[in-house]
Amino acid sequence: MAAIVSGCYVLSSNRAPAQHDQESNFAGRGFAFSPAGELLAETSPSNPLVSVEIDVARVAEAQRSYPCYVREL
Repeated sequence: MAAIVSGCYVLSSNRAPAQHDQESNFAGRGFAFSPAGELLAETSPSNPLVSVEIDVARVAEAQRSYPCYVREL
């Protein structure tokens, strides 16, 4: 929802728990969402690093076509 309302990409990361540390509460997954709210990439234990291309033209179009509440200055 944050991606759609702001009209921008939303990236989130989290630290993976250490194998020997059973007390940590880290989920260890990261996500990348497009300005339209679609999931572009997700990390996993077998794929701990992902990359996505950021298209600034797509951000500008999303911000023009949706009544975004977060305005760039």
